[in-house]
Amino acid sequence: MDVSNWKTFKDKALTAVNNAAQEVDHQLALTKLRVQLKHDQDLLDREYQRLGTVCYQSLSKTGSVSTGSPDIAPILTNISRYQDALRASQKAVDEAAASSSRTKCPACGTEITTPQAKFCSSCGNVLS
Repeated sequence: MDVSNWKTFKDKALTAVNNAAQEVDHQLALTKLRVQLKHDQDLLDREYQRLGTVCYQSLSKTGSVSTGSPDIAPILTNISRYQDALRASQKAVDEAAASSSRTKCPACGTEITTPQAKFCSSCGNVLS
Protein backbone atom coordinates (compact mmCIF):
# COMPACT_ATOMS: atom_id res chain seq x y z
CA MET A 1 0.00 0.00 0.00
CA ASP A 2 1.55 3.28 -1.05
CA VAL A 3 1.30 6.56 0.84
CA SER A 4 -1.57 8.03 -1.19
CA ASN A 5 -3.71 4.90 -0.71
CA TRP A 6 -2.90 4.91 2.99
CA LYS A 7 -3.98 8.55 3.29
CA THR A 8 -7.23 7.83 1.43
CA PHE A 9 -7.89 4.81 3.65
CA LYS A 10 -7.14 6.83 6.79
CA ASP A 11 -9.42 9.68 5.66
CA LYS A 12 -12.29 7.29 4.93
CA ALA A 13 -11.82 5.57 8.29
CA LEU A 14 -11.83 8.90 10.13
CA THR A 15 -14.95 9.99 8.26
CA ALA A 16 -16.69 6.73 9.16
CA VAL A 17 -15.73 7.10 12.83
CA ASN A 18 -16.94 10.72 12.88
CA ASN A 19 -20.23 9.73 11.24
CA ALA A 20 -20.72 6.95 13.79
CA ALA A 21 -20.00 9.35 16.66
CA GLN A 22 -22.51 11.85 15.27
CA GLU A 23 -25.15 9.13 14.99
CA VAL A 24 -24.53 8.04 18.59
CA ASP A 25 -24.87 11.65 19.74
CA HIS A 26 -28.08 12.02 17.76
CA GLN A 27 -29.56 8.81 19.17
CA LEU A 28 -28.62 9.88 22.69
CA ALA A 29 -30.35 13.24 22.19
CA LEU A 30 -33.40 11.46 20.76
CA THR A 31 -33.52 9.14 23.77
CA LYS A 32 -33.37 12.10 26.15
CA LEU A 33 -36.26 13.74 24.28
CA ARG A 34 -38.30 10.53 24.49
CA VAL A 35 -37.64 10.29 28.24
CA GLN A 36 -38.84 13.89 28.63
CA LEU A 37 -41.94 13.06 26.57
CA LYS A 38 -42.71 10.08 28.84
CA HIS A 39 -42.18 12.24 31.93
CA ASP A 40 -44.56 14.91 30.61
CA GLN A 41 -47.17 12.25 29.80
CA ASP A 42 -46.84 10.80 33.32
CA LEU A 43 -47.36 14.24 34.88
CA LEU A 44 -50.47 14.79 32.76
CA ASP A 45 -51.86 11.34 33.62
CA ARG A 46 -51.29 11.95 37.33
CA GLU A 47 -53.08 15.29 37.14
CA TYR A 48 -56.04 13.69 35.32
CA GLN A 49 -56.26 11.13 38.13
CA ARG A 50 -56.21 13.93 40.71
CA LEU A 51 -58.98 15.72 38.82
CA GLY A 52 -61.08 12.57 38.76
CA THR A 53 -60.62 12.03 42.48
CA VAL A 54 -61.47 15.64 43.37
CA CYS A 55 -64.51 15.67 41.05
CA TYR A 56 -65.78 12.41 42.52
CA GLN A 57 -65.36 13.72 46.06
CA SER A 58 -67.15 16.96 45.17
CA LEU A 59 -70.00 15.10 43.48
CA SER A 60 -70.45 12.75 46.40
CA LYS A 61 -70.47 15.63 48.93
CA THR A 62 -72.41 18.35 47.11
CA GLY A 63 -73.91 16.65 44.08
CA SER A 64 -72.18 19.05 41.67
CA VAL A 65 -68.77 20.10 40.37
CA SER A 66 -67.65 23.66 39.67
CA THR A 67 -64.56 24.47 37.61
CA GLY A 68 -64.11 27.55 39.78
CA SER A 69 -63.78 25.43 42.91
CA PRO A 70 -60.57 26.10 44.86
CA ASP A 71 -59.78 22.38 44.64
CA ILE A 72 -60.41 22.01 40.90
CA ALA A 73 -59.16 25.29 39.38
CA PRO A 74 -55.44 24.67 40.11
CA ILE A 75 -55.70 21.14 38.71
CA LEU A 76 -57.21 22.47 35.49
CA THR A 77 -54.40 25.03 35.25
CA ASN A 78 -51.82 22.26 35.73
CA ILE A 79 -53.50 20.09 33.09
CA SER A 80 -53.35 22.93 30.59
CA ARG A 81 -49.69 23.56 31.39
CA TYR A 82 -48.81 19.85 31.14
CA GLN A 83 -50.66 19.54 27.81
CA ASP A 84 -48.59 22.41 26.42
CA ALA A 85 -45.37 20.79 27.67
CA LEU A 86 -46.42 17.44 26.20
CA ARG A 87 -47.12 19.01 22.79
CA ALA A 88 -43.72 20.74 22.84
CA SER A 89 -41.97 17.50 23.80
CA GLN A 90 -43.79 15.57 21.07
CA LYS A 91 -42.83 18.20 18.50
CA ALA A 92 -39.17 18.00 19.56
CA VAL A 93 -39.19 14.19 19.29
CA ASP A 94 -40.88 14.30 15.88
CA GLU A 95 -38.37 16.84 14.55
CA ALA A 96 -35.40 14.87 15.89
CA ALA A 97 -36.75 11.60 14.49
CA ALA A 98 -37.37 13.20 11.09
CA SER A 99 -33.81 14.46 10.90
CA SER A 100 -32.47 10.97 11.65
CA SER A 101 -34.56 9.35 8.92
CA ARG A 102 -32.69 11.29 6.24
CA THR A 103 -30.15 9.19 4.38
CA LYS A 104 -26.49 10.11 4.65
CA CYS A 105 -23.56 8.90 2.60
CA PRO A 106 -21.64 6.33 4.65
CA ALA A 107 -18.34 7.54 3.20
CA CYS A 108 -18.53 11.32 3.59
CA GLY A 109 -21.70 11.96 5.64
CA THR A 110 -23.34 14.20 3.03
CA GLU A 111 -27.13 14.19 3.25
CA ILE A 112 -28.68 12.40 0.27
CA THR A 113 -31.68 14.41 -0.88
CA THR A 114 -32.77 12.09 -3.69
CA PRO A 115 -34.09 8.79 -2.28
CA GLN A 116 -33.42 6.91 -5.54
CA ALA A 117 -29.78 8.07 -5.81
CA LYS A 118 -27.27 5.32 -6.61
CA PHE A 119 -24.19 7.45 -5.97
CA CYS A 120 -23.28 10.23 -3.53
CA SER A 121 -23.27 13.58 -5.33
CA SER A 122 -20.43 14.80 -3.13
CA CYS A 123 -17.88 11.97 -3.14
CA GLY A 124 -19.22 9.52 -5.75
CA ASN A 125 -19.52 6.64 -3.28
CA VAL A 126 -21.90 3.86 -4.36
CA LEU A 127 -25.05 3.93 -2.19
CA SER A 128 -26.84 0.72 -1.32
